[in-house]
Amino acid sequence: MGRPRTYGARKTHASIAASALFSSISRKNHHPKLPTSPERSALTDITSAVSNLNLDGDTENEENRVGHNHDDDDDDESSDTLADSESEESPEGLISQVDEDHEPGEEDEASILDAKHKHLLPLVTTYSIDTGRTMTTHSWADLLPPDCTVIKIAEASYAEVYRITIPSGETSIIKVMRIQSPSDPASSTSDTAIRVENIVSEVRIMNTLTELPGFVRFKDAHIILGRSVPAFIDAYERREEVCKGDRASQFPHPELYTDASEFLAIELGDAGCVLEDFAVTSIEQVWDILLGTILALAKGEMANEFEHRDLHENNICVSVSPAPSLETTGTSATPNLKLGRAGVKTTLIDYGLSRAKLQNGTVVFLDLEEDPMVFQGSEGHPQFNAYRRTKIQNGAFGTATETLCYCVERGWVSEVQAEEYGADVSGVF
Repeated sequence: MGRPRTYGARKTHASIAASALFSSISRKNHHPKLPTSPERSALTDITSAVSNLNLDGDTENEENRVGHNHDDDDDDESSDTLADSESEESPEGLISQVDEDHEPGEEDEASILDAKHKHLLPLVTTYSIDTGRTMTTHSWADLLPPDCTVIKIAEASYAEVYRITIPSGETSIIKVMRIQSPSDPASSTSDTAIRVENIVSEVRIMNTLTELPGFVRFKDAHIILGRSVPAFIDAYERREEVCKGDRASQFPHPELYTDASEFLAIELGDAGCVLEDFAVTSIEQVWDILLGTILALAKGEMANEFEHRDLHENNICVSVSPAPSLETTGTSATPNLKLGRAGVKTTLIDYGLSRAKLQNGTVVFLDLEEDPMVFQGSEGHPQFNAYRRTKIQNGAFGTATETLCYCVERGWVSEVQAEEYGADVSGVF
């Protein structure tokens, strides 16, 4: 059993990978407008916002969100969406050139999956079904655009997270997970390698929720084979110089990987920094973070019966844009409206333990009973207490997410308000 979760002209492959990291389909999310009636309580703000959510406004053709490419929308995305650097748009995050109308079949699987890679079939097959594209294998170097910089920014139980920046300043996030493989005996005994069956649900949920406001942008996913390259090795070592003691990496040094090592690299939009590292400077930011998180969960539940099941400060990302004026937002006449005053955007990340219903009605999730260590974290810690509460919530849909949101977010907000501002948000709970 692994260690406890911490929850949290023609192109070559290399040139295609370089543009893939920084190309995306431009889509426009239509964020719901909140009611602006005067003198409402904070709880009323939340209730009204949730009840007036317009799911159809976010996905013009909801039925086509899963299992199709999104090539028909031409509007610009929000600031965390990276514009395509080429004159012709291509499917976001696509490393290899694949006919978009081509139906993946046995020939496609055979072209990338020889006998020693058949254990990847559960992942490759569901990826083809959901995206209409073929998952292909590449080297570490294929991930890197020319003259880019690579920084390791985080670790989770089974993932290392890197930010890749090109000279123009545009960024993309790479989440790398080592896969347990029959051809790589060391991976079967590694505490940081994961069974491919335990990755499938996360990739499918990412693809399903990518267009919902408050959820991370899923660009693509690739199988990476072999030894690492200097850029990733240097990023690992630089982080180790900073993170000492308890914060030292739990992952092997990249130089220890072999030609037989296998990884899944997931390309994501850059959603900012994790909440744990975010320096709160105003009570308005606290409200934006709290309400933004609640609304994202509400959108996910309404659209796809989503339950995060691992919500804590390292699985909420925060980015800041200039705060809108009261005249622009129309809130000057509604001083009790709390959301949107500080220009803070929240994004939910890491769906490794999550549950959701796909557009075809399939419910995907990671069976938590297969990893009982999830429920054995330290007593008194809000994160691990929330895991235990989810275990006993086995009634109507939605109770698990509500438990996590209540316990974890209330704990964070209460801590901030007590230490920084003396503000009172007890009315929300």
